[in-house]
Amino acid sequence: MKKLLIVTLVIAVFGAYCYSQADYKTYGYVKDSKGKGIPDAKITLKNKENGRLIIIKTNKDGYYEHAFVPHADYAVTIGKEGYQEAASEWNLSVWSPKQIEVNKDITLVTKAELQLIKDENAANEMYKKATEALAKGDCVTARKEAEGVVAKFPTHASSYFIIGHCLNMEKKVDEAIPNYEKVLQNKPVGEDPTYPMLAYQTYYELGVLYEAKNNTDKAIEAFAKAAELKKDDAETFYWLGGLYYKAGKIEEAKTNLERTLTLDAKHAMAHQILGYISWNLKEYDKSIQYLRTYLDLTPNAKDKQGIEEIIKAIETQKQEAQKEQAAQKPGKK
Repeated sequence: MKKLLIVTLVIAVFGAYCYSQADYKTYGYVKDSKGKGIPDAKITLKNKENGRLIIIKTNKDGYYEHAFVPHADYAVTIGKEGYQEAASEWNLSVWSPKQIEVNKDITLVTKAELQLIKDENAANEMYKKATEALAKGDCVTARKEAEGVVAKFPTHASSYFIIGHCLNMEKKVDEAIPNYEKVLQNKPVGEDPTYPMLAYQTYYELGVLYEAKNNTDKAIEAFAKAAELKKDDAETFYWLGGLYYKAGKIEEAKTNLERTLTLDAKHAMAHQILGYISWNLKEYDKSIQYLRTYLDLTPNAKDKQGIEEIIKAIETQKQEAQKEQAAQKPGKK
């Protein structure tokens, strides 16, 4: 009897020892999307074979630890009120002579964050449809989809541009301008390599609209901003030069129109306005050269006859100025 008892005890101890060989220790943190630990989060391990549950809770720092987890495959859920429940599969079935430690860090997102992600996905799809429609010239669809985006995300600059551009195409200037301005008011936070070009295009189109409304000062301001963002666009500097000329700011006009010709030597309209500016400055040779170049570049120009008459008038003024200068030389009466 005593021998049987000893054998039974040995078997029990050996069995317990063998069972301990299968134990796992799991530990880690449950954190939110910003990396902050979530206290009282519940981690439930369900043994896939027998359905037994192991429930673990995080401490005030979001840390959890549980030793002596029997070897098995587990279906795991992690949850906390206000957060979207997460699910995972933990394979803890490997036998080892020593306890196996497994670190499992887990991130939970709030239900509000999850909804935001869903909204962002929906908005991205709408924005994609808007850009595709705009590329096809379908402004009705483009504007509708873009308006859907800003309804969900009121700071989506690119969608405001699509809305403004389409309203512009529809000649709805007074409605287009506020949408263009919202592009500039909602500059993305952080680096966005696409935004400078978007801002440039916005300033450019705003400049055209302000000029159409005879608001020269606002048009100059918009084109000046566009020129800062894109320093190699001849048309931007042409608009700026033309507007300064309209405002009577001759030196500023000359500087920007000369910059236009540096970027595009065949810009006919820049030659024409510089011809007028040079004429006003009594730089007769330059004026004639600019205007003749304008005619060379636009042989079928509607104002060809008028420009030719201006050139003749300049040549006459040049001759008169030369006579006057000669008469003023010492020894002349």
